[in-house]
Amino acid sequence: MRFVTYGGLVVRRVWAKRGTLIGSFLGSAIVISLFVVVPLYEDSIKAVDLQFALAGAGEDGTSMVLSATMNDFSLAIAAENRTAVVENGNKLAPWYSQSFEWLRTREFVVIPIEGALMTDEGERLGWFDVAQRWRERKAAFVPETSDEQFDEPPPYPGPPREALQYRAWTGTDIKSRVQLVSGAWPQEGAERVVDGEGVVLQAVIGVDLARVLDASIGDRFLTRPLVTGLAGFAPVVVAGIVEAVDPNDPYWGISRPDELMFYELNAFESWMVGVAVDPATDPWERDVTGFPGVIVNQRFRYDLNQDNVAFKDIPELRNGIAQMRASAARESGGRVSTDSPLIRLLDQFDTRSVVVGAPIQAILALVVGGAIYFLVYTASLTLEREGTELALLRSRGAGTWQTVGIHIAQSAIVTGGAAAIAPFLARALVAVTGRVPPMSDLTGGGTLVVAEAQSLRPFLVGGVILAFGAMGLAIVPFARRSVLELRVLASRPTTKSIWQRYNLDLFAVALSLVVLLQLRQRGFIIFEGDKVELDPIAVVFPVLLLFTGALLLLRLLPFVLRIVGWSMTRSGHLSLALPGWHLSRNPVAYGRLALLVWLTSGLGAFALTYANTLNTSFTDRSVFESGADARIVADHAGYLDLGEGFTTTPVMRTAGGPSQRGRLAQILAIDPETFPTVTGWRDDYSPLSLDEVFTALRPDKEIARVGIGLPEDATGLRFEGIVQPPTVLANLDSPDPRESAVSVVVKVMDARGRLWTIVSSEELTFEEWRSVDVDFSTGLQLTSGTKRYVDPPVGPFELHTLWFELGSNRNGIRSNGNNVYIDDMVVTTASGEVPLDLSELESVNGLSHRSNIANLGLIQDKYEAVPPGFEVPAVDDMRQDPLYRDGTSDLFRSPRRTTQSTLIPELRYRVAPLNVLVDADVQSSTGLDVGSSVRMSIGLVDLDVIMVGRVDLMPTMTDNRFTGKMVFDQRPLVATLNGAATWSVNRPVAAVSGADELWIKTDNPDAAVRRATAELGTAPDEIFTARGSAADFAGRPVQIGLVAILFVGAVTSVVLALAGVVSYVLLAVSRRAREMGILRAMGFPRRGVAMTFALEQVVVLGLGSVIGVYGGVQLMRLMVPFLQLGETAAVVEPTVRLAVAVPVLVGYVAVVAVLLVGAVLWATRRVSASQMSEVLREVER
Repeated sequence: MRFVTYGGLVVRRVWAKRGTLIGSFLGSAIVISLFVVVPLYEDSIKAVDLQFALAGAGEDGTSMVLSATMNDFSLAIAAENRTAVVENGNKLAPWYSQSFEWLRTREFVVIPIEGALMTDEGERLGWFDVAQRWRERKAAFVPETSDEQFDEPPPYPGPPREALQYRAWTGTDIKSRVQLVSGAWPQEGAERVVDGEGVVLQAVIGVDLARVLDASIGDRFLTRPLVTGLAGFAPVVVAGIVEAVDPNDPYWGISRPDELMFYELNAFESWMVGVAVDPATDPWERDVTGFPGVIVNQRFRYDLNQDNVAFKDIPELRNGIAQMRASAARESGGRVSTDSPLIRLLDQFDTRSVVVGAPIQAILALVVGGAIYFLVYTASLTLEREGTELALLRSRGAGTWQTVGIHIAQSAIVTGGAAAIAPFLARALVAVTGRVPPMSDLTGGGTLVVAEAQSLRPFLVGGVILAFGAMGLAIVPFARRSVLELRVLASRPTTKSIWQRYNLDLFAVALSLVVLLQLRQRGFIIFEGDKVELDPIAVVFPVLLLFTGALLLLRLLPFVLRIVGWSMTRSGHLSLALPGWHLSRNPVAYGRLALLVWLTSGLGAFALTYANTLNTSFTDRSVFESGADARIVADHAGYLDLGEGFTTTPVMRTAGGPSQRGRLAQILAIDPETFPTVTGWRDDYSPLSLDEVFTALRPDKEIARVGIGLPEDATGLRFEGIVQPPTVLANLDSPDPRESAVSVVVKVMDARGRLWTIVSSEELTFEEWRSVDVDFSTGLQLTSGTKRYVDPPVGPFELHTLWFELGSNRNGIRSNGNNVYIDDMVVTTASGEVPLDLSELESVNGLSHRSNIANLGLIQDKYEAVPPGFEVPAVDDMRQDPLYRDGTSDLFRSPRRTTQSTLIPELRYRVAPLNVLVDADVQSSTGLDVGSSVRMSIGLVDLDVIMVGRVDLMPTMTDNRFTGKMVFDQRPLVATLNGAATWSVNRPVAAVSGADELWIKTDNPDAAVRRATAELGTAPDEIFTARGSAADFAGRPVQIGLVAILFVGAVTSVVLALAGVVSYVLLAVSRRAREMGILRAMGFPRRGVAMTFALEQVVVLGLGSVIGVYGGVQLMRLMVPFLQLGETAAVVEPTVRLAVAVPVLVGYVAVVAVLLVGAVLWATRRVSASQMSEVLREVER
């Protein structure tokens, strides 16, 4: 009966205090549900991210391929492989289904039947004719002795030089993969007997193979494996010609289906083993025909049914694939190997889940910590309010454990009710995150599908224990107090909190320092081999640090409140002095309220700063990867003109390094004027500012010269000249003037930095003086070459290289040592002609240039070699020669080449040493410093460079295969790399390495890509956009889920803070009823009394908010190294920088302040609404 009475007392107490206990119930429900949210939210986000990853990988990225190579094809071995694969593959049936099996041979060669041998009589014989004559010789052989035998081997067909090669293919569903163009699949097997030819294989060939063979239905040829015995061949007749239904089907792998020969499976297996034949019917008297000993690759593919893959199935799926790999290899004798990209994808998924899941756990830990403090806080408030009641119970004989038991039973009832609704509340919280941007973009505005891959019971029990313990601990300070102490506590709250009484806050500081030191040394992520795990300390570190700061605040805040209160009492206004007096008199109680606000504002500031830092990092990384808003990669795409509305810059990408070292660095060649206006740049990429770093490549903005500057309106060049005529002696053989005719070839750079190879309109010969033009409006790159410019040349131009080239190709010799006289060299312009001075060009590879050479020398050289008895005319007579002209000319003499050579005699402009920006790696490997120079090589070209500055990071330069980075001015680098003369007459022009990338600044990347595609005439090789790169980084569900839970946590903490503030104000109003009565009796109006109470709370809330925002931002600063790991546990480049969104933080604090102040005003409405009689009645209680 005593227990019943005690239980009734507890129930009555709970019912009487139901209004007060709502806060405790709310906090308990949130604490327990947040514990349950941890596994639910993680599993739900991981499930969405898994489907996202699987869908992004496509079929090739998730399929499982098993293959075996048989060096000597065997039906039995192929069957064993098939059995091993199929039996083990059935175990993965819930997720995988076999897509296909195919067999493919190594290379076969085609042997034409006709024209195999030439007889002495000039008759060409086919291979069957050769075999027939061999059989005739064998039949006519008469042995002279009994031991003598016919020892002439069979004339097995051999492949011709440079024989056509192909591969043979078959599969279980081959007929559905190809479609007939002509002919038919063999109806009666794949073989037939032809008189004189033996057993002939009927085969189907691809359309491209038929085109190369010039084969049609019924055509025959011999074929054999490229590597096999001499007798391993067979005659083939074309029965059908097919083409692939889908040449890009993953079924074909890297093979080109239209270049294959196809068999049905049974025919393939029999012919690859060998077909028994009657030697009497075989032209070479073999007993086996076909291709025994051929190398065959057998492959099986299993496609993943992505809709059947649930997140909870991942461990089982992993084990199944591992068992499949091991069992298939074991049962096939080690022949079958398994390749599953899905395993690598799942490894990346696990790493991403660990790295990005950690902040989710940390945020939830922060919210849970805040909720726990809320529980302790509200329980303490309740007990303080019940101090008189507890004293009454103690005075009537209730023992310590009886009073404690009432509170514990009360806590158990509240916790039990919270535990009952916690799983449902947790699922609702997880589901509602699907409606929070940006998660709503992924879910289509719907709720997030809740996944449950692990048991919730441990988390539910842990939450219940923690919530119950948090409320139960609040009774500890009151348990052993006497009746007098309880009555004093009810009228005058304590001046020192339990944290300070036992120095728990100092212990928390020491613990935080130890944890911080450990994390600095160990890192947030633990790497053990290929396994990536989250350090558990990293999850509790943020909440520990935030609470440590809060406890320190709780120790320091009373001093701050006393100072604030003292300053308010000195104001001279009672409405300010009275709240100030209360703040200085009761700082601990107000400190606990400020602590709650600190946690709320700190968590919100942390969440907002985390989200903004993460988003800023995504933006920086996306621009760093794309280089600009859009980047187009295609042959010479950098020289495109997209018109108005687009700011562009050309970029050239290559690699090179110091000549004496083997380490290569990445190289970007840019336009220093336009590049800074287009690219995304951060001030930590270089010690220099953006204005200074690229200006260093062009000091004083002076463009480096790469050739002889021509007038701005130059349209071409004109040369009037003649080739040195042959001597009189050589003229007796009537030489062909075309064999010594030369073209004038130049390389000029136009205004866009493009290097053009241009050939004169006519050739110079020895027949006459001839005027030839070099027209700048046409360039050889427009009509030939592997890389073509889209637009014609654009002036002004600079002449970089000049050389003379024979028009006729005599065994590759393009220079025969002739002299070329040029009488007149001018630049043609729109306004006339301007003399051309070549004195700035230097002789390279032996082409000499001499000026002011008398034209008489041209005639005199004709008589250097004359027939015997020939009389050389006098000088005056020489002047009568038709080829003679008065005056002087420029003489160009090239060396004689007797062999092919790529060292072309030329005149070339020597470019000054190139300015270069380097990073720390290149600087350390070369010993460069600003102003010093070094010899570098790019490809086969050596060049001198001068370091003019340092750049530590450059957008898009992320290739880890290279060591270091270098940045050049593009114009002189292009001229240096491509300016050497190249044989260009009557042959394809050598490709020019130039700006193959166009970086674009635009608000409409799609329009830029469309314009570039139209200008190129074909789709670019690659397209990068900052928007697309940002989507790759931030579009992951785990990233989106992190942002969503950040805001959900912030909202939850605000709700808890509102409840805590309301609870505290209601308690304060109730406790200070006597004070309100006195103030009203002294003439204070109702609204004035209410505002006095409200002002106290507003001051406390303001202090807590300001300090909380600062603490949240500093906590985020400590978390930046964690973000630096990135979502793949690899160091992020560029580095993550703290990004504080001040306007957003101000807006958040303003919203929270409005809510909290509104809660204070609502809670104090009782004061302003009460009549004097009600106040006095409250005082009498």
